[in-house]
Amino acid sequence: MVNDAKTISIRNFNKNLMEDKRVSISMVPIGDGMTVWQKK
Repeated sequence: MVNDAKTISIRNFNKNLMEDKRVSISMVPIGDGMTVWQKK
């Protein structure tokens, strides 16, 4: 598992999105993965 500063920041951002009930999220399997979110 990669633990550099950029990777940790992206993981934290995705975790915060997952916990936010104001948005809908989806992971798109492009390259390393892309997070797409939409305001509810």
